[in-house]
This record gives sequence, C-alpha cells and structure tokens, in this order.
Amino acid sequence: MLKISRGGSPSNGKQGLAIYATLLHNFGPDDYIQSKIKQQKSGYGQTYSGYLRAWQDITHNDMTYFFKDVLQGITEEVASKWKNPEYPTFVPVSSVYQTGRSYNYDGEKRYFKTMQPYIIPYGKDFNIDLSPYTAPNGQYASGSIVIPDDFTYTIKRVGTPDSGTIEKIDDYNYKFKPGSDLNSGKIIVTLSVTHKQNAFKVDDIDLVL
Repeated sequence: MLKISRGGSPSNGKQGLAIYATLLHNFGPDDYIQSKIKQQKSGYGQTYSGYLRAWQDITHNDMTYFFKDVLQGITEEVASKWKNPEYPTFVPVSSVYQTGRSYNYDGEKRYFKTMQPYIIPYGKDFNIDLSPYTAPNGQYASGSIVIPDDFTYTIKRVGTPDSGTIEKIDDYNYKFKPGSDLNSGKIIVTLSVTHKQNAFKVDDIDLVL
C-alpha cells in the first residue's frame, strides 16, 4: 500500500498484488471475495471501472478517489460517471500493527479481521509508534501509519486493551505494558483524517491493533 499511496506502481504493474493487498487490509477478505463475484456476475468487465463498480456495490463506499487519484487508473470523466455522493469517500489507511479495521456502511461501522496476531516480546514494555510510516531508500525508519500524501491525520482515541495498560507518551507514541495474559486483545485506535485541500470530508477510521 505504501508504494501506491505515494503515487508509484506495484512492481508487477498497476494491477499488481499491491492493489489487492490494499483492498484486503481496508475491507477484509469477505468483501474482497464478494466484490470479485459481483464484478463477474454483473458483467462489469476486467477493467478499473468494472472493479470500482463492484467494490461500490459491496461496500457502499465511493471508490472514485482510490481508483482515480491513488491508482491513477481511471479518468476524471469515468470517475464523474460512477461517483456516488451518497456514499462516504474511501481513503486507504493501514498500520504496521494492524489486525483489523472498520469502515462505514450506510451509517454503521463494520469491523473485520486481517492478518493477526501482531507479535511483540513477552513481558517487556512496547512503544506503539503511530506516526506516519517512513522507509527512505526502502529501509524502515519509523512510524506505522500508511496514508496517501493528500491527507493528514490525528490520533483521536486509543482504546484500553483487555490485558495490559496503555500510556500516552506524546501525540503519536504510546507505551503498552503487557499484562499477565499472552493476548492483549483488541486495541482500537481512532484516526481523524483530513484532506489537505478540504476537497471532501473523511469519516473517522478505527484501526484494530
């Protein structure tokens, strides 16, 4: 996701695995499968616009920003044709620590699971770095949040784990002290996301760590 969020293309082309990985981590495997089925059964075709229509049908999210501005796969004309102002605009956001996410579907938050668990050393304090992910020259440097360059975000809320404690260090760093249970349980981080030019409003996003 980092590469395409920065305007680049996956190594195997714009329709490479990075696109599918981004959608999996932002909507989950069930919606991914249902969107592929919808695309085929509805005869939308193996095109960006066909894929966009299928994802909008299944998620009730406006996918035009993602397909036009992030992937650069459709024109402004195509985006205008299929844009649905009744749906929230989908903005891809993920975290290195992520085990799930939420998205809004007709006014309700839908949660799903992705890769899990995120493993940390047992019995040691762990710094959760929620600053923007940086990897100069392809080498990880800091942070964990991946978001397109068009946006800024703030940490609105960090939930309490089932086991262990969370202590705020600064606006982006939180110290997690593990409890006696080997599994911390869900830690829900709510992000407030803003478009830099205020082109459109983005709903708050919950990342599940």
